[in-house]
Amino acid sequence: MAARNPRSHPRRTRRSSRRATPLSQRPAVWLATLSTVVGIATGMFTLRDQVFPGEGSTARAVNEGAYRAHIGVICDELDTSERARRRDDRTVARKLEAAGGTMAARDALLHAARRAAARSSHTLAEFAGMQAPRASTGVHRATVVRWRRNVERVLAYVERLDRAPDRKALDAAVDRLSLERPALARDSQRVNEGLERLGADSCDIDPPVVAAEIRLPPAPTPRPSKRPAAKPSAAATAAATAPPTGGAAGPRVNTPGPSNPPATANPRVNTPGPTGPPVGAGEG
Repeated sequence: MAARNPRSHPRRTRRSSRRATPLSQRPAVWLATLSTVVGIATGMFTLRDQVFPGEGSTARAVNEGAYRAHIGVICDELDTSERARRRDDRTVARKLEAAGGTMAARDALLHAARRAAARSSHTLAEFAGMQAPRASTGVHRATVVRWRRNVERVLAYVERLDRAPDRKALDAAVDRLSLERPALARDSQRVNEGLERLGADSCDIDPPVVAAEIRLPPAPTPRPSKRPAAKPSAAATAAATAPPTGGAAGPRVNTPGPSNPPATANPRVNTPGPTGPPVGAGEG
């Protein structure tokens, strides 16, 4: 039986031990690399949450105190806007008294309505862009919906005024506003309630001020055309000049002319406010 050549069989145990040596060192390197990656990722997520507080899991961490303080700023802006609206109404009243025609009256109403809509739209955009705490999200969204609905009503009134070419269209625009004032008042009241609930002690909206009513001046009456008076006939002249034939003069039987009914007052043209005091009752 021939002897086995020891070189014909490689020493597998030695090679295995040689390969195991570098593998045993790699886990430590992997752990160090993994720790570095985790640390970088954690830092990136922390930075993102600080820069974009509305994204990720940080929505639950909205500072309620800061949110209420911001609502207080919104309420202060509404009070400022309401004071500006009352000043605009006084200006409108003066311009309507001195208005020389329909277009001058239309322009006075249009300018005041545009200013009110611009102020309210700006404050609404600031409020709608706020990130509310989770517990206040429902009230915040409902308040935005009602506020936006009133702004759209005022913008529609502005459009109708802008398209009014004559007194008939101007009266129609004012009549439509008069019909919408109760809805404006309801949503305005709900907006105030929502803001005061969200802001708590930080929101203190001023009480409403009853303003004097402003109405359009009466439409100019058309002048009657002057026609030459018809000459009375000879028979009519003789009958009018003839003396009575005896007895006391009877009562007049002239056809009575109906008295002119009192003209109904024109609808109010006070500038509508999307927010602030209720514009449909008492405010004028």
